[in-house]
Amino acid sequence: MRKTRNAAIIALTALALTTTSTMPASASTRTIKTTGAKLKFHSKGDRFVLYDTACDNHEIYVEWNVGTFGPIEEHFSGGCHKHRTFKHKWKKNATVRYHLCRNVQWGSDNCTVYYKNNAGR
Repeated sequence: MRKTRNAAIIALTALALTTTSTMPASASTRTIKTTGAKLKFHSKGDRFVLYDTACDNHEIYVEWNVGTFGPIEEHFSGGCHKHRTFKHKWKKNATVRYHLCRNVQWGSDNCTVYYKNNAGR
């Protein structure tokens, strides 16, 4: 009986973790990083802030889409330890799907996995 109860608790915990990791977050700030770059998504204000965290001459960019609109790439090559803000006006609660990339000349870009958030305004 105890093994059955423990197995049920483990199964429900796994289900809860799976469910929460695939659902979009709302009204939040999310920070993601890759080699040489950082991105903050602010759902309140619908904006991305791209940070160049390395002095390596590699451009960084965010690739995003909202619903069927996109994908759109927004690039920043402003240099070492600088940042740029990209502001948008998306429909409230629209699902924004995005990832951060570093443009590697003569090689494959290194990109994060895709993330989802709800637009907040």
